[in-house]
Amino acid sequence: FNQYLSNQHLLNLYLLNQYLLNQYLSNQYLLNRYLSSWYLLNQYLLNRYLLNQYLSNRYLFNQYLSNQHLLNLYLLNQYLLNQYLSNQYLLNRYLSSWYLLNQYLLNRYLLNQYLSNRYLFNQYLSNRYLLNQYSALIPLLPIPS
Repeated sequence: FNQYLSNQHLLNLYLLNQYLLNQYLSNQYLLNRYLSSWYLLNQYLLNRYLLNQYLSNRYLFNQYLSNQHLLNLYLLNQYLLNQYLSNQYLLNRYLSSWYLLNQYLLNRYLLNQYLSNRYLFNQYLSNRYLLNQYSALIPLLPIPS
């Protein structure tokens, strides 16, 4: 009977050890599942964070490109405006020079007209003088019979 009890006791110990071993293995399995889930969750969150970082950087990069584009447009507009103003200035200088040349030529023409008229007027006075001289001589001429 003692032998039976001893065997029963050993069997119980064996069964208890088996049970505890199964519990331990089951707990290990659950722990591994938990840790695996935790790891996967962390991976998911990390990937989510990295995706957000990427999208944020992409947005900032697009903002940078957009700002660069706007800056380039602004600089181009400034350049074209400066070109336009420079061309306007040169055009005004050209037109001003053309106006001054025309004024000079007109004044030259008017001066020539004046000098020509002065010459003709002097010719007229000279002819008038000669006519007066001739008229003064007419009474002195003999009258033909």
